[in-house]
Amino acid sequence: MCIRDSYTKVQDGVSGYLSHSDAPLYFGLGDVAKVDSIEVTWPSSAKQTVSGPINANQLFTVTEK
Repeated sequence: MCIRDSYTKVQDGVSGYLSHSDAPLYFGLGDVAKVDSIEVTWPSSAKQTVSGPINANQLFTVTEK
């Protein structure tokens, strides 16, 4: 079964007045064990897709190309 869902979160790098934060983004996937891909839209408006399958319950780092 293929379920198409989209989850959106924003990391602007700012957590308060004159501060900076690199806090990770967390996505609750429920019972889903893997995702098919991750798409990132960078501040430069460039889009980057990481193909899967990507296992859930892990820290996954995406770096802008």
